[in-house]
Amino acid sequence: MNGQTFLAGRWVTAILLLNSIGIVYSLIDRHLGSFLAEGSIAAMQYANTSGLATDRRLRDALGTAILPYLADRIQCQ
Repeated sequence: MNGQTFLAGRWVTAILLLNSIGIVYSLIDRHLGSFLAEGSIAAMQYANTSGLATDRRLRDALGTAILPYLADRIQCQ
């Protein structure tokens, strides 16, 4: 494995981890919300949606910026 392939693999891993953050938050919120009053899960989902907007923008910008680099690295193999 050369250095470029290793670096591309690290970027892919970082992008996948960033994408999984929202899923984990959602699962935890739903589990904790099941013990609370009616409507709590919906309220937490609204808060989660607005709170993760910054993370989504960062993830999308990072993915858009790195995609051409990853495509070049894969094509060179």
